[in-house]
Amino acid sequence: MEKVNNIEEILSIVSECKVNAFGELAIYDTSIRIGSYYVIKPTNVYLHTNVKVGAKKLRLDFRKKKLKIDDFHIELQSMPSLELEDFLCIDTNKFKVS
Repeated sequence: MEKVNNIEEILSIVSECKVNAFGELAIYDTSIRIGSYYVIKPTNVYLHTNVKVGAKKLRLDFRKKKLKIDDFHIELQSMPSLELEDFLCIDTNKFKVS
C-alpha cells in the first residue's frame, strides 16, 4: 500500500480482496479510509448505491463508475469530491424527480 498514488489504485487493491458480503459500498468506504491514512483524496465522485440515486435525480450520467467534478452543474463544481458524494447520497433525498 505504501506505493499507491491515487484512490483508483487503492480501490483496485481493496476490490481484489474477495471478502464474503463485502460489497461495493464497503469497498469504497474502506478505500477512502485507507486513502485518508496516506493523505490521498479522490478527485472524482465514485457512484455507488445511494450516490447513483442522487446522480440520477440531478440528471447526471448515473450509469458511469465515476463522475468528474466538471460533470456537475456549475453551482456544485466548487465542492470537493467527497462533499459532492455526501451531497448526492444525503441531500438529494429531499429532491423530487419529475
